[in-house]
Amino acid sequence: EEERDLAASIERLTAQLSAAVAEVSTGVRSELLQAKADFNRFTAAAETTERELVDARARLAEAGEERKTAEHKAQKEAKDVETRLAKAEAKQKWMAHAITEEQERLRHCETKQAQRLAILK
Repeated sequence: EEERDLAASIERLTAQLSAAVAEVSTGVRSELLQAKADFNRFTAAAETTERELVDARARLAEAGEERKTAEHKAQKEAKDVETRLAKAEAKQKWMAHAITEEQERLRHCETKQAQRLAILK
């Protein structure tokens, strides 16, 4: 009977041990699955962040190029305006000179006309 009690005790302890191992195994498996899910989530978030960073860098580079193009265009337009202004100033100077010459010619003609009228009187 002692052997039977001992065998029953061993069976009971073996069953308890098996149940405990199964419970621990299930808990570890659950934690492992949760850890894998967390890892996958973090990996996906990191990949998304990396893509966003690459996109942001590309947009920054594009904006830099657009800024350079706009600056170049503005400089070219400023140079064109300066050139047109210089031409207009030169033309204005020429016109003022031509007007002065024409006024002198007109005064000369008026003087001649006055002299001729004086001779005729």
